[in-house]
Amino acid sequence: MLKVAAGYRLVLETGTVNFTLLSEREQEAVEEAFGRLLFSLTFDLQFFIQTRLLDLSIEVERVRAAAAGLTGPLQQYAGSLAGYLKDMMACRSVMVRRTFIVIPWDGPGAVHEVRAELERRFALVADGLARCGNLTARRLSTEELVELIYNLGNKHRASMARVADAAPEGFMSLCVTGPSRPVEEPPVMQDGCTLPLAGGVRNLADLVAPDGFQVCPQEDFIRIGGRRVVRTFFLVMTPGRVSVGWLDPLYNCGDVDVAIYLRPAKDAHVINQLSRKITVLESQRLLDLKRGDHHNLSRLERAVKDAWQLRDAIQMGGNRVFFVTVLAALAAEVGPALDRKCRLLEETLGGRAVHVRSAFLQQEHAYRSVAPLCCNSLSSIYRNFDLGAATALFPLARADLAHAGGVFVGTNLYT
Repeated sequence: MLKVAAGYRLVLETGTVNFTLLSEREQEAVEEAFGRLLFSLTFDLQFFIQTRLLDLSIEVERVRAAAAGLTGPLQQYAGSLAGYLKDMMACRSVMVRRTFIVIPWDGPGAVHEVRAELERRFALVADGLARCGNLTARRLSTEELVELIYNLGNKHRASMARVADAAPEGFMSLCVTGPSRPVEEPPVMQDGCTLPLAGGVRNLADLVAPDGFQVCPQEDFIRIGGRRVVRTFFLVMTPGRVSVGWLDPLYNCGDVDVAIYLRPAKDAHVINQLSRKITVLESQRLLDLKRGDHHNLSRLERAVKDAWQLRDAIQMGGNRVFFVTVLAALAAEVGPALDRKCRLLEETLGGRAVHVRSAFLQQEHAYRSVAPLCCNSLSSIYRNFDLGAATALFPLARADLAHAGGVFVGTNLYT
């Protein structure tokens, strides 16, 4: 359980299902199960998808070292394997994807009451995911939470770096010590500095924090460390109808962190809003008919019909409305690489009638909102999704190991 300024958070890591390799009936079953999970929600959820380019440098050196002790065909095979891994890493097209779910609790309450409520919500989410192709959800330990935040803020480091590797032994010791030597004569005591001892002790915050954090409003990005910059986008326009996988270009663009906020709307509030909207649309349609203006008549009739259908479905308990915010933080090296990457993303999504916009003059708030803390500072930017569209957001529909050219086919020796 993680404590933030707004309350408490429970961060889960979930597995994924390779949706494209399922049969049509299996895909429908997974979508239906995920829809039932969303329909049962009474609290907000944040999905956090972290995609990093695969770093195989350690594995390549390990294979080469092992090949030195082999002979004959085995040595040749090990050498070719090391070359293949190096070429695959050089192509920068293989990505590792991790998916997290953040369950929030905001407001007052005793710690034991908050813990009990978060456990109830965790059980609800875990049970719903288990029906989506036997997906598992597990709580992150303190060490894993630290590593998650570390990889979010230290984008100039190696991909998916481990805090345990970055922290030297005795990192948080009270005092740095050296070899002890006997003192023949006691020194003359003199007045020394009176700085607090706690100031010389390092903690996890010193390790997790990046080298620096500079907001550059004119360039419309944030500089993290010395060589990496991040630009955050938010979703503004979507097609009228969506299906599972419509956000895949966003996940496949490389070094990117995506946050999806789902906020269930109150049914009574939505029904009242739809009733008012229907009245306005009907009035406009009648006025156009009276004036003999048939230019927008078909559009108004279709809008009235859709609003009535949605209102009736919600009233009968067959549909729900969610307020959805989608944020994406793209990282690249300092220079024109970030602009090229952002332009490619906008063009690729634009081909699917999906439009994103840079969080101009709000990069700091947007970047903080992407973090897996379920603290959305851009909550005023959202889109209305019904249950079917929210189900199509299904962020667990791709393999953990992704390739821009397709799906890896093989046997996982670990599973």
